[in-house]
Amino acid sequence: MKKLLLGAAAALLVIGASCSDKQSTPANENSNDSLSIVYGQMEGANAAYRASSYTPEQKRMYMDAFARTLSQCDSAAAAAGAQMAISLLTSMQEAEQAGFGTLNRDLVISNFREYFMMDSVNFDVLSKTRDAFRGQLMNARDRMSRAVADQGAAYVDSVKAADPAVATTASGLSYKIENAGDENAKPAATSTVRVKYTGYHTNGTVFDTSGDNTVDFSLQQVIPGFTEGLQLIGKGGKIRLYIPGQLGYGPQGNPQGGIEPNETLIFDIDLVDIDPAAAPAAQ
Repeated sequence: MKKLLLGAAAALLVIGASCSDKQSTPANENSNDSLSIVYGQMEGANAAYRASSYTPEQKRMYMDAFARTLSQCDSAAAAAGAQMAISLLTSMQEAEQAGFGTLNRDLVISNFREYFMMDSVNFDVLSKTRDAFRGQLMNARDRMSRAVADQGAAYVDSVKAADPAVATTASGLSYKIENAGDENAKPAATSTVRVKYTGYHTNGTVFDTSGDNTVDFSLQQVIPGFTEGLQLIGKGGKIRLYIPGQLGYGPQGNPQGGIEPNETLIFDIDLVDIDPAAAPAAQ
C-alpha cells in the first residue's frame, strides 16, 4: 500500500468523494488517538523525505490524492481505483514519450467512467472497445511513422543541398565516400566484414558505437542500408551512410536501441577487413 500511495497523485483521476455517512469519533472517546497522531507523523515524514524534490504544487496534489484515497469507506475498492489510475497515467506518459502525443485526460476519465458505471459489460462490448482502440493506435503509429520518415527525408535533402559529394542510390540510400579504399577488394552481400563504426540520430546523438574496437558483422545479418553501403567501398575505406527507415529498422523501429519507427539513421564506418581469416589454431 505504501508504494501505491507514493504515486497517489494519479488517484484523484478516478477516486470520488469521501464517505459522508461515516461519523467521526470524538477525540476524547478514541483511545488510539495518540497512536494515530504519531503514525501519521512518522509516515508523513517518510513520504516527505522521499518526495524532497517535489514543488509545493506537487505536494498539494500528492496530499489531495492521498487524503481522498485513505478516507474511503471501502479501502479495497479505493486502492483498486487508485492503482488503475496510476497504471493508466504511466501508460499515457510512456505513449507521450514515444511520440504518440498527449492524450486528453478529461476525455479518458469521462469515457472510463461511462463504461465503468455500466450495469454490465459482456465480452462483445470488451471486444468492440479493444478493436476500436487497436485501430486508433495503428492510425496514431502510422501518423508518427510518416512524420519521422518525412523529417528524416527533409534532413537528408538539406545535407545533399549543402554537400554535392553526398549521393543517393536507386534504393534511397544516401552516402558520402570519405575514402574509397582498395577498389580490388570490396565486400559482397554475403561477406563478413570487420569494421569500426558509430551510429547517430539525425540530431547528432550517438545511439551505438564500436569505439576504438573492431567488430565483425555478416552483411547478411544487418539492416539493408548497412549491407548496401559497405559494398560501395573497398578494404581500408571509410563511408558515411544516411539510411532511411525502409532500409533500416522499418515501421517497427528498434525500441530497445532507441530507434523510432521509420527513423533515418547515420553511420560512419571504417572497413578494416573483409572475410577476416579465422585465428590460427593453438599449437
